[in-house]
Amino acid sequence: MNRREFLVVLGAAGCGAKAIPDRKRHHVFRDAGASEDAPVSISDDFQPQAQEYASPVIPISSLFARRTQSALVFVDATTLKPVASVAGAYGSTCAANASSLYALSHKPCQVERFDGALFATTMLVPGGCTSGDGARMVAAGNSLYLSSWDTLAVFAIANDQLTEAGRIQLDDSTRDTFQLVGLADGRLLIPGGKKLHVYHGATALEPLHASAHLAHLASAGADRIWYSAYGEHGIDRVVLAKLEPGLPAIATLETRIVHLASAPDGAAVLTVDPTGWSIVVLDANGRERQRIKLPAEFTQFGLPSCFVALSAKIVVLDAGTDGLFGWDIATGARL
Repeated sequence: MNRREFLVVLGAAGCGAKAIPDRKRHHVFRDAGASEDAPVSISDDFQPQAQEYASPVIPISSLFARRTQSALVFVDATTLKPVASVAGAYGSTCAANASSLYALSHKPCQVERFDGALFATTMLVPGGCTSGDGARMVAAGNSLYLSSWDTLAVFAIANDQLTEAGRIQLDDSTRDTFQLVGLADGRLLIPGGKKLHVYHGATALEPLHASAHLAHLASAGADRIWYSAYGEHGIDRVVLAKLEPGLPAIATLETRIVHLASAPDGAAVLTVDPTGWSIVVLDANGRERQRIKLPAEFTQFGLPSCFVALSAKIVVLDAGTDGLFGWDIATGARL
């Protein structure tokens, strides 16, 4: 098992204090307006590590599809009650469209499509794959992208078959990111440092430049994008931006960011500040719809490694083996 495979296994495990590498042990606090020479306090447990792996929970139609270590589980997106479960150790999943899901299986190497919770078809991956391939999978229009170490294999999708259509060579800034976003028009977006790399199939288009290093990335439609960005002490903002040169900001939420996810109606942010942990739900224009304070006992789940997702009415926290928790977006009430 190489280093990438080891990290992928850790990320797939979901929540837990050991689920992701420790990126920063100390965070320095200085009162607002204080000089650089002013006394500071150091905290070992405030600054969260961000969860930047591919999310195991995906909203499709009226469901959430949740990938665990041994099954693909479908739950109702309003009640979180189980609808169906498919046994299997799937390597990765991604949305095919608003109502369908792709799931990668390694034995044999194939991509299965589910329409809602119903199995629809199987597409064999040309050339097969190893256990480390496909840790990153994303659909964009009629293309499917599968990672293989430092490349992305591009496959055209037609008549429920995959045909290899080229490869994208990743560089030092994009090789390790799991924050890939596919758009319905076929474009693929990959953050790398202060650039947002853009592809159509295997063809590189003009990258878009940002003012800060990009972290999370989430779809906001054909002409906008959600992203989080690094500040001096970590990932400290979420931006709704136009997909055009300079990535002009439409709205910004300044807070410590652990995870970011989106849906057509907006975005959800897992965040923490000195008062505790929260899930902030934003509408499609970046305005705050709901702020849900997480119970103090949720810290036992290893919140720095958790994921959020949202449907039209529900926002959820995927706590790995500890379960899936949900709240009504309109009222903030826990399900």
